[in-house]
Amino acid sequence: MLTRFFQNRAAGYLLAVLGIAAVTAIAAPFHDQISDANVALALVLVVLFIATLWGRGPGILASLLGVLCLNFFLPPLYTFTISDPQNWIALAVFFITASTVGHLSVTAKRRAAEAEAGRNQAMLASVHNRSLIEASLNPVVTVGPDGKITDVNAATEAAIGRSRAELIGTDFATYFTEPEKARAAYQQVLREGFVQGSALELRHRDGHVTSVLYNASVYRDDEGNVIGVVAATRPVGTYKTGSGRPF
Repeated sequence: MLTRFFQNRAAGYLLAVLGIAAVTAIAAPFHDQISDANVALALVLVVLFIATLWGRGPGILASLLGVLCLNFFLPPLYTFTISDPQNWIALAVFFITASTVGHLSVTAKRRAAEAEAGRNQAMLASVHNRSLIEASLNPVVTVGPDGKITDVNAATEAAIGRSRAELIGTDFATYFTEPEKARAAYQQVLREGFVQGSALELRHRDGHVTSVLYNASVYRDDEGNVIGVVAATRPVGTYKTGSGRPF
């Protein structure tokens, strides 16, 4: 609701009129006691507020109204002449303020929208990746360039006897009976892009060991840089070749 209000340009123009009018109405009865500089400062703050939230257009409108209202406090009082150099200086200051802040505000909002779109895209990609690895009946793990686990599926949790929360951030090689052999296979993936049919043994939390075939390949970002490895382990003899079904 509030976000929609700040995105409404008509609301910005309306608030520009009301804001300048409010400052003028409050200060007018005390024009003898309030200095012109203080009135000008109050009006500039209104311009800043409007330009920051609604951009250049409403900010420039606030600037024009601010200079007109400032004439009430510059000799001769209560006139709308703008020939005095002080008025031109005030007008220039208001316009520069409105234009600069309005431009910065639009730029900041655009960048915020782009960042939000990027976060949404990353979130969708993450959900998609999760659905892909969970679709596998065999243990699937994603590993970062540092050899630390970044994600696992439910089959991995069952094969190792540890939860996803326990596994993420740990060294993937420690869950094999021969960690150095597992690391060597991982380095081969990084060098060659993939490894296939590497024989290893997974160690369950309760101590029992499962012989597996380790298959892995690198995955890259949009620029082609390697950002990690996705690895799948297949228990030896669990599936018939090409059948997809257990013996």
